[in-house]
Amino acid sequence: MDPLKYLEMITEMTGMKDILFGLLILIVFFLIPFVFFFRGLTRLLFQKQSFSELKGSLFIWGGWILLVLIGVLVYSVDSQIRFPIDQTISKAEQSLNSAKERMALVAQKHLHAFIEDQQYLSKDPNFITSRSRDAGPVLMSIVNWELPDGKKILGTKNIVDEKLLMDLKSSVWFKLPTNRVLALDASWLVALGTFDSWNLLKRENYPGQIQQSDRKTEFLMISPDFLQLIAWAKIRLIKAKGNPKELQLAVREVSNLADIFISSNYIVGLAAGAEIKKMLIAQPILSGGLANRPSEESIGRFQRTIFTYQYFLTRANDSSNQSGILRQAPVGLCAAYREEFLLRQQAYSVGNDLLVKWRSLVSQNRLSELTALSNLIGSNCFHIEAELQALPIPEQNNLLDSLEHSPGWKQRLVRYVINVDKLYRLIQDIVYFHGVEKRGATVFEKFDRKVESERGPEKSN
Repeated sequence: MDPLKYLEMITEMTGMKDILFGLLILIVFFLIPFVFFFRGLTRLLFQKQSFSELKGSLFIWGGWILLVLIGVLVYSVDSQIRFPIDQTISKAEQSLNSAKERMALVAQKHLHAFIEDQQYLSKDPNFITSRSRDAGPVLMSIVNWELPDGKKILGTKNIVDEKLLMDLKSSVWFKLPTNRVLALDASWLVALGTFDSWNLLKRENYPGQIQQSDRKTEFLMISPDFLQLIAWAKIRLIKAKGNPKELQLAVREVSNLADIFISSNYIVGLAAGAEIKKMLIAQPILSGGLANRPSEESIGRFQRTIFTYQYFLTRANDSSNQSGILRQAPVGLCAAYREEFLLRQQAYSVGNDLLVKWRSLVSQNRLSELTALSNLIGSNCFHIEAELQALPIPEQNNLLDSLEHSPGWKQRLVRYVINVDKLYRLIQDIVYFHGVEKRGATVFEKFDRKVESERGPEKSN
């Protein structure tokens, strides 16, 4: 089932029997009294009968209608609170567990190929994801930053020419005339030559307003605009294409930018780096300037790794005996860990509201999951647990404990609100895993077709 359909299930407050019963109540207790009330009102307004003669009837039927409306309102609220949301939560948990089980089976089937890709890539200097000279402080003010709410923090090198950006996305971008980009200064790429990495797991590498945020992990939800950075790489190459020596320098600068992306610990960044390398080898005039020319096979293996790593990270997280997988798979590990962290940190936003204690509990539970995953990975990536320990810890094991002596209706209301919040977070998990599963399934299907085509001649022999 589509995970988003769980949202619709929340609104299903009554079954067919309840609807029929409600119609019967409506006819007997509302429509019939309304007919008498309307009849009296008509006689008062149009037949000019005196109010003193009709007031008894009007007050009786009008008061009855008002009581019925109040009763319907109370029944609706009570039905919503009594709605068996536990069943929906159970179905959501089953859907989530089913997705994880399917991913585990696919991971088991492709585990050998995954480890083989990792061993292959670990020997290729084009795909080293762990480097030391961090360009973060330089890029911080240059690039555009995309915020979770869709807004942007514009950098100093923002490209405002939308037509140019569209043309740079075409397959014939290298044929664009040089005069289209002459006014754009791409010399900042030269300054990146002294760097070879970009650690987007460090809060210090984000704009000042993000660093100063009270939410300690908010920076992990901020993304550089990699599409504009790829556009700048193409602009640098176009500007240099009339001068062979300058073009060779430009190729080195752009190749270095790809290496910086690949070390960003961000899946989108890794994918952008692979895209640039693929772009360079596609043009013979550009590939000749590469010190280490990647093969199409290595780029394919790298892309397959970064888009499917979550399958193996999830499997390793659910099965302690799979910890060896991660120790054999350094390429893309921290980027996958970042995504796993973002899934679990969704519950860390604790507000001053009815759910504060419940959300604290959820946060602590997910913090425990993260800690276990972090221990499994080791110190290869980042450790954010210390910053999250500042979250308030609930005094009770359950929010309802503090309502033990409260009226039953209040306990039901609080339980309902908590369950809706829990269902919402389950839906977030389902949507996340659904996306990971769908993304990986496309990659695995393509890989399986390739394996089958390679086996074809062997079978015929």
